[in-house]
Amino acid sequence: MDPKHSYNLFKLLMNINRKFLEKGDNGSKFRTRARDIPAQVRSVGLAYTMLYLYSKATDKGYRHVLKIMNGGEEEASEKSNNRNNVKSEELSHAIYLYIIKWLLDEVVGYRDKVSDDDIKSYISSLLRENERDSMAYGQILIPYLLMVKRFAEAMYQSEQ
Repeated sequence: MDPKHSYNLFKLLMNINRKFLEKGDNGSKFRTRARDIPAQVRSVGLAYTMLYLYSKATDKGYRHVLKIMNGGEEEASEKSNNRNNVKSEELSHAIYLYIIKWLLDEVVGYRDKVSDDDIKSYISSLLRENERDSMAYGQILIPYLLMVKRFAEAMYQSEQ
């Protein structure tokens, strides 16, 4: 693990915590995702895990996270989540999908291979990669995903 990437991931997680996870049950939902996803990446691969997360997040949920992370709103409030009709379950999947895409861009440099920043095109591009490369990306990201897991376990209560 590159210390620079680890530090940047920690800063991202703190930003996500401030914008999304400090309030309500969003943190506990995210904790559940963080505990499950590394094993899913190992068993089915990164592209299929991202596809699963996208299906659970919905396009609306992912766009909500993207808008807030790109500065469209200061933070996700219960009001903005309700206004955008984003449930905390969808939000937790969308946040995790955002983190994986960020890691692929930062650690692997995958953004250089994809011309379109649209998440559907991004996942589609990953699915077209040969299986060996796609699995290698997942293996490269596992230590970072475990860091996300440890962060979530330390910060948030488990779901009731």
